Amino acid sequence: MNDPAEKTPLAEDQAPQGYVLLIIDMVSDWNFPDEERLLSEAEIIAPRISELKKQCRTLGIRTVYANDNQGRWRSDFKAIVQSAERRGGAAQRIANMLVSDACDYFLLKPKHSAFHSTASPCYCGIYRHRR
Repeated sequence: MNDPAEKTPLAEDQAPQGYVLLIIDMVSDWNFPDEERLLSEAEIIAPRISELKKQCRTLGIRTVYANDNQGRWRSDFKAIVQSAERRGGAAQRIANMLVSDACDYFLLKPKHSAFHSTASPCYCGIYRHRR
């Protein structure tokens, strides 16, 4: 029997050495309680994440973004990036720094977890990642 993870419309490759880079909740318009405190911290770590992403890309490791859909079930990742860009300031700088590759993947999560009730098991199966 064929393994369904061998070929899918989502991806036709496997993660090198079983790795993917998972970036959680970094691309946002930051419109929620405590946004300023969290946004300032996110802006501090964004350059480090960007550098890690560049290193991963060099190794052929794909990036998966997991973001809250903020109750907008018809939203998509491009809409989240555009919302960050409209917000301007640190939200726009973070989005521009981190989102750059057409070969990246994304999933929108319904609540707090990038793993519970999301498509992350699909990514796990596609990439057969271990870490």
